[in-house]
Amino acid sequence: MALFFEIIGFIGAAMIVAAFVGKRKLPGKSLAAINFVGAGLLGATMFYKTAWAGVALEIVWMSVAINDFVAAAKGKPSADHG
Repeated sequence: MALFFEIIGFIGAAMIVAAFVGKRKLPGKSLAAINFVGAGLLGATMFYKTAWAGVALEIVWMSVAINDFVAAAKGKPSADHG
């Protein structure tokens, strides 16, 4: 089980990094969705490891991603797309 959470943690981290690297090329909704899923996967790993500060950070990151997704759906620019 520990290996499973390590793998999804790395996948989540890679998704967040990929979203950051591609933030000028990705549509706002895609960027927000990638950030949300990545933060969720990384947060699940931190929850499994009882790293509560990390869990809190990923909850905030997911909240920001939801806000950006809603803004993009309404046609408003997010903080990442200015």
